[in-house]
Amino acid sequence: GTEVSIDLEGLHQKGPRSVDAYLEATVIANPHVEIVYKDPDGGETKWPRAAKDLPPEAAEIKPHPHGVELGALMAMLRDSKSRNVSGFLKADFSRVGPGVAGEICRSAGIDPTARPSRIAREEADRLHAAIQRTKIMSPPLNCLSPIGEDLLLSGLKRLVKADFYTAVTRRPSVYRGNPFLIEAAIAYGGTETPHDEPASLYRFANRVPLLYQQGS
Repeated sequence: GTEVSIDLEGLHQKGPRSVDAYLEATVIANPHVEIVYKDPDGGETKWPRAAKDLPPEAAEIKPHPHGVELGALMAMLRDSKSRNVSGFLKADFSRVGPGVAGEICRSAGIDPTARPSRIAREEADRLHAAIQRTKIMSPPLNCLSPIGEDLLLSGLKRLVKADFYTAVTRRPSVYRGNPFLIEAAIAYGGTETPHDEPASLYRFANRVPLLYQQGS
């Protein structure tokens, strides 16, 4: 396995935004991981893994044109190894073939054989606007690695004792060229979650707890 060691100086305290709370939330989103936590006071907490199977490995994809901002586009043009703008669009972005590259260049009024490094700011601005106007296929979704409903429930049951559990994984979607997927799970009732106590909300991004963006 992988071992990570870090020496830190700080105040160890309990609470909703503490190391303890971070690890507890991590347990929910990562049921395939075994965590052993030795706190500064000498205590040890162990969360055994609740699943043997690893989540699907996410594939690396090139950026989608619709998700690239003007500044990033200018930097990509400057650093591109392609000999011309048409080749740059095809090589540095996903879902851009010869037809789409030609359409973008025509819409922007840019010579497709021009060198990317010589594209000026005004031309880059036109190119960026042309990209947004052009209909381009959505990016591939294999860059996502969802937890999955079964593993969400396994992770939730590791931490919360309740009477009722449910989870849902929505279909992948794309927003401004960026693939995303939403998953949610609920635990309700039980002796450890009395009805008269406020509900706890845990939010995650890519399996990482968002402790400073939580609600209750």
